[in-house]
Amino acid sequence: MKSLTRLYLFGQVGYIVLIFTLILVPAVTNAMWVKLSDIELVKQSDVIITAELIGNTQVTINQAETVIGILKVEEVLKGDKNQTVILLALPSPEGPLKSDDIFYKTGQNGLWFLRERKTKGETGIYLADHPQSFITIERAGGQIKRIQKILEDKGATGSLN
Repeated sequence: MKSLTRLYLFGQVGYIVLIFTLILVPAVTNAMWVKLSDIELVKQSDVIITAELIGNTQVTINQAETVIGILKVEEVLKGDKNQTVILLALPSPEGPLKSDDIFYKTGQNGLWFLRERKTKGETGIYLADHPQSFITIERAGGQIKRIQKILEDKGATGSLN
């Protein structure tokens, strides 16, 4: 009889542990990203530039507080060659944090792969929301050359393969 009672209690404890595990696991999961090839990065990017994040400000867009970073463009690899400044949507450091938020600091200089934010008809605000969206200038030299080659080949053939 004692062994049946122990088995019953063990089953109940195991069941409770399982329920707590199922409840807690989703709360501690992290965002995951797939590593993209250079060709995929070029395809997914509306603008590719070398630039420095020179500052940020908080503005209201469509009745929502938004942090906008200012990128001082040094070279345009893809996009409007006359761009000198790009506006970059950033996650708010004061707002609720999401596991896929990526924070950038003023002074970061490098290669940026940007997608245009298409929220409620906005234009001219970009996202760097993938871990490969920014590469420091010190590490970007070889990749800049590869991106230029991909874009040259696209210009000659009209498509990215």
